Amino acid sequence: MLPDYVAEIAQILEQSAGLGIKTQFLATDGFSNPEILTLAGKYTEGVIFSAAQISASDKTTKFLAAYSSTFKAPNNEADDFAKNSYDATNIIMDGMQAAFDQASEADKKAFNLSKEAIQAYVAGVKGYAGVSGEISFAPNHDVIKNIGINVVKDGKFVSTGAYKIEGGKLTKVQ
Repeated sequence: MLPDYVAEIAQILEQSAGLGIKTQFLATDGFSNPEILTLAGKYTEGVIFSAAQISASDKTTKFLAAYSSTFKAPNNEADDFAKNSYDATNIIMDGMQAAFDQASEADKKAFNLSKEAIQAYVAGVKGYAGVSGEISFAPNHDVIKNIGINVVKDGKFVSTGAYKIEGGKLTKVQ
């Protein structure tokens, strides 16, 4: 299991090969950065990893284009951290706007926002169309979103399907 970041995962994969370790590697969203394919090359072949399952929405397409034009290669492809951070920031900003809209004129002028109102807004998010996919929050505040299971084949990320937890059960959605 490789629950780490790109540089560390690349080292682990290369060192494992050097030691003759032949096993099925599993990784988390830290592996979703396309830079891993450059850093670890052939050692990434067959690695299975989880990552946000994005949809081909206009919002996602615009975000990915803006990200690529802002950052220079080889780090100009948005990984899961970039997508999730963008979505989280926008959800919190929407919560701040909701708290601002509910605030008194004096609090608006001082930008004194209720953290409870922001928290309530975020906790109540259902079906938010983010660049990382649809986002909702469970009553215990866990995020509910589709998670893709991917594998590296021929040096490329290939999706094997998307899943989510519904009613305590794992459900395939794509």
